[in-house]
Amino acid sequence: MKKIILFFTFLSLGVFSFGCSKDKNEINWNPPIKGLMWGMSMDEVKKVLNFKTYETSDQDKTTEMMIDEKCNTIYGIDMVFKLTFDKNMGLFKFEGVCDDSNIPDLKEKLEEKYGTYLSRQQPSHGIRWDSEKVIDREDYEEIMDLLFDRFGSQPEYDSLKEGFKYSPLVYVELIETGKRIGTLIVNGDKQVDVDTLLND
Repeated sequence: MKKIILFFTFLSLGVFSFGCSKDKNEINWNPPIKGLMWGMSMDEVKKVLNFKTYETSDQDKTTEMMIDEKCNTIYGIDMVFKLTFDKNMGLFKFEGVCDDSNIPDLKEKLEEKYGTYLSRQQPSHGIRWDSEKVIDREDYEEIMDLLFDRFGSQPEYDSLKEGFKYSPLVYVELIETGKRIGTLIVNGDKQVDVDTLLND
């Protein structure tokens, strides 16, 4: 009788734990502003944000769009932020800054959203969460074949391949100390790479 009771206790705990856990694929790893998605062009982003003032800065392969107006739609916390676009593949990074006093609230909201998906390699200056890695995807082999078709002839392909397949599609990092304290980084560069490879 005791064994039966223990079995059902274990079973119920297992079901409860499973039901409360969040799968990485169930979490929304999009940019933290409603309506934005990785890979959007700057024109598409402008229509969503509808900000009157912003600045842009062109680099060799990227363009940064800086919003000086504080936006309180990012987890309900005021932030100034910038968005970084690949000139060919679109939006791939969000970077926002909040006041030091808002860091505890922001961290709590991030913990609620991303749960236990902490990166195995935590930064010394803060906390980081990782989405699934490229190698964890069901279409991983197709992605790697497409990567080889595009970059296989390059001398540095082997190192590129290793770094690519073990990278998270998106990572979220909150900087809690140092000169960039209060900075939230959401980087979806590998998600954009994968989407581009699959859709070209």
